[in-house]
Amino acid sequence: NPKYDVAGTGYRQPGSAWKPIVYTTGFDERVLTPGSVLLDITTAFAPGWSPKDADGRNRGPVLARYALQQSLNIPAIRALGKVGSKALDQYTSKAGITYPFGRKMIGQAGLAAAIGTVEVRLLELTAAYGALGDGGQVTEPRYILSVKDAKGKTVYEAGKPAKRKVWSPQAAWLTANILAGNSDPKQNPYWGKNFQLTNGPGGRRRIMALKTGTTN
Repeated sequence: NPKYDVAGTGYRQPGSAWKPIVYTTGFDERVLTPGSVLLDITTAFAPGWSPKDADGRNRGPVLARYALQQSLNIPAIRALGKVGSKALDQYTSKAGITYPFGRKMIGQAGLAAAIGTVEVRLLELTAAYGALGDGGQVTEPRYILSVKDAKGKTVYEAGKPAKRKVWSPQAAWLTANILAGNSDPKQNPYWGKNFQLTNGPGGRRRIMALKTGTTN
């Protein structure tokens, strides 16, 4: 349906693109640091639910920095176990992220929420990502910047964008710094070679933070 606004109004599972939200909240709540050790071992978190990493491996103890860069599912679930659904819901509420059936969904999803099973709007998640590069401040999305009449006269001009502090500058910086490793072959040999940018001055590598996400 070409008239359906998938980015603005549609809800979709963000998958692993949700993990930076979990980790940043953990950094801000001071229950995690990039150097925290998380177990990457297949575990039955609930009867009949033993999630695995995309490659099916068990790496044992890993640092949170490595777990987020490599997009490991099991450590992300353990991270949410430390953060708690209540804290995650509070931060995402401040960030302006909504869910199709209300705020109860994060709590209802339990630990599965860590790996992006709860549907969100692309526009709202994109705005939250913006906070990682803006000191933890989320800029409210705007649809109309200006309106002019038939004679070219401006009849409406949007003011300064509305911002609200969601995460601390320190927590936002930590996550951005971790995700910047995904475009650096020295830090992430798997993805770095594909995502690196070499359009800096003199062809040098330009820093870029990124995260992939797979949806159902």
